[in-house]
Amino acid sequence: MTSQFSLAQGLIDRNQADAAKAALAKHWEHAMPLYDFTCRVCGATFEAMAAMVGGEGICLCGGSAKRLVSVGRGYRADGDWIASVAAVAEKDSDKPHVRAFLADPSRGNYRRWMRGEGLRPLEDGEGRRGAAASPDPRREVLERFKARRSRV
Repeated sequence: MTSQFSLAQGLIDRNQADAAKAALAKHWEHAMPLYDFTCRVCGATFEAMAAMVGGEGICLCGGSAKRLVSVGRGYRADGDWIASVAAVAEKDSDKPHVRAFLADPSRGNYRRWMRGEGLRPLEDGEGRRGAAASPDPRREVLERFKARRSRV
């Protein structure tokens, strides 16, 4: 009796499973993602495609290059919203907390900027109130219910 493994398409035997694992390993062995490298000879930093298993690269000058550890293009240590806050900060201010925040828009500098400007974040439940008072939600629900009932 052969042992069987379950896959999405059904059952396969151990030999088929081993062949699938080997094919997958071969695929990833030759995958070529983009890495950052720095040359040991000239000091240049560049990007190049390289196998996932290797750690060395070749620079245009001919020297060997060391793979750098990087987090990728999409990574940002602070939230994306900080850039929008920095966009509304007063650019020509001489205040040190404003200058520090514009030079390095991090969460810590954001908090110092808020304190320096006498601002605080909105608490839950706070928000902009419209000029007109909002109608009673119970009345609105009842009116919608009646409107639906009359269409039926």
